[in-house]
Amino acid sequence: MKKKKILLIGPIGDFGGRELEVGFIASALNKEYSVKICSTGYFTQQSQVFDFVTKKQMFSLAKAVVDKYFFIKLVAIVAYFRFGFKYSIPYFFNNKINKKYGAVAYKTTQILEGLIIENDAIIICAQLSSNYLKSIIDFAHLKNIPVLFRTTGTIDNNYSNHLNSKLIWLEKVTAFIHHSKTNAMKLSSMQNYIYEVIDQCAYNEKELLACSNKKSEISNFFVLSRLSREKQVDRVIKAFNTIGQPTDYLHIYGTGAELVYLKQLAKNNSNVIFYGHISHAQSHELFYKYDCLIISSSEEAGPLTGVEAMAGGMPLISTKVGAMPERLLNYEFWYDGSQEQLELKMQKIKELSSSAVTSISKNVRQRYIEEYSIEAIKNKYRNLVETTLS
Repeated sequence: MKKKKILLIGPIGDFGGRELEVGFIASALNKEYSVKICSTGYFTQQSQVFDFVTKKQMFSLAKAVVDKYFFIKLVAIVAYFRFGFKYSIPYFFNNKINKKYGAVAYKTTQILEGLIIENDAIIICAQLSSNYLKSIIDFAHLKNIPVLFRTTGTIDNNYSNHLNSKLIWLEKVTAFIHHSKTNAMKLSSMQNYIYEVIDQCAYNEKELLACSNKKSEISNFFVLSRLSREKQVDRVIKAFNTIGQPTDYLHIYGTGAELVYLKQLAKNNSNVIFYGHISHAQSHELFYKYDCLIISSSEEAGPLTGVEAMAGGMPLISTKVGAMPERLLNYEFWYDGSQEQLELKMQKIKELSSSAVTSISKNVRQRYIEEYSIEAIKNKYRNLVETTLS
């Protein structure tokens, strides 16, 4: 029997949680369905999506437009030469000349509609503010093609107000997929709102489950995060500067706009060490080396590092961000985002006996195995798609 066709679409790039999730969803559905991935953004051959699927499964909307329309391609080539061969030719498709003379917006919509009508279902992986969403959802609804919308990032509380006017087209989505019920409730004012909670799993599960349970007292903290303002890594450094002893260390992995500022905060503390970017393929090694992960974010949908810590049996201190409260029930080491409370929690976790640390390690791992394993999450996606297409 001929396989039904699924199109995954969204602003998919090279590195990040969305890229990993898109690749994972595609891999979960590949056996039963014919799956293609369309990026409405820009990606290279280094995209993390290719950790899960072959390169022939993914293409960009920009390339589809350029390949179809000669004038748009010609102007894009000129821009590519003009800017010194940076990026790629499709990167320049939506330039001023093509907007004015090439009807690029209209032709991009035509390409999108052609892609949609070729498929039996569409899965969007994007934030609610991403480009092209209205066009995709409206046209799919017109053609009776189901749309599943996997939301990424934190849903702003203001969306409920907007749904009464500007975002009414979101009500045409067949079903939403959220990381947590908390995120789901932020869209609860929609009519005919159907949603499924499907959280993340640790894509490097095998390596993380191989980590031994933690057995020693805690002195080595680490952060694995993009270094941007909403991640609140500055609070972690300030708290560590206050409570850290000579035998304690804070290891920071990641890059971002806050890096210079964060290094300035830590300049007088040689026990705060910056390592830069680490690839996801190597990140499991951190869960072998250190004692406690700190998640300090004010905005997350997941975060992915949270379920990775659980799989790795890693004690963690976290804000009640994203799906974390639903992942760790009756957990002791939450903090409210303030430096003062983080200091208290860091001090308290440092004072735990080795047997208490081992108990936390076993408990968080068991919770992962019971609820968030790769196979469990894959089955949730398969069941949802099967139900949607039946």
